[in-house]
Amino acid sequence: MNKPLIFIFMLMMLINSSIVKSENKTEKKNNSKESVIKGKLDGIWQKCEIANKNEDGSYTVYGQPFFKIYKPKEKRCENIAVNLPSKLFYVSIAGKTKKKSDTQYLEIITYSTFNDIPVNAEILITYKFVSEHVITTFFNRPGDMKLIQEIWMRVDNNYKPLQDKIYMD
Repeated sequence: MNKPLIFIFMLMMLINSSIVKSENKTEKKNNSKESVIKGKLDGIWQKCEIANKNEDGSYTVYGQPFFKIYKPKEKRCENIAVNLPSKLFYVSIAGKTKKKSDTQYLEIITYSTFNDIPVNAEILITYKFVSEHVITTFFNRPGDMKLIQEIWMRVDNNYKPLQDKIYMD
């Protein structure tokens, strides 16, 4: 089976299981000094939305139908949007990547469906691991000074980022 068909099959399985709720929890770090969590950025990530803040200080998050594939060894990334009713998906942004530091990389856009993110735009992404499977990203859209924060959860065989509780600083 070729790679595009395998990817489509895996993505469709993920979408079809979207009614399943994960009970995974990320442990809260209670250190006085900030601990640095290291993780592997390589892989498929699902964009998440904060639903509410819980009494214990955690946040309940829900997966959105947006995915990022980050392949640092191949120096490329793609953002994929999924239309859930039709289960059709499309690449919304594709680009090359360049590592800047342990917490930053540059996306150089080679394809975009967005008017405000043109081809050849460079977007500096700053990221922080909240846990091994959760990151927050910070960036500005080209020509905009407003800082955008997003939460992403890793998609793999052991972690189903469809609903979860996370702890953030």
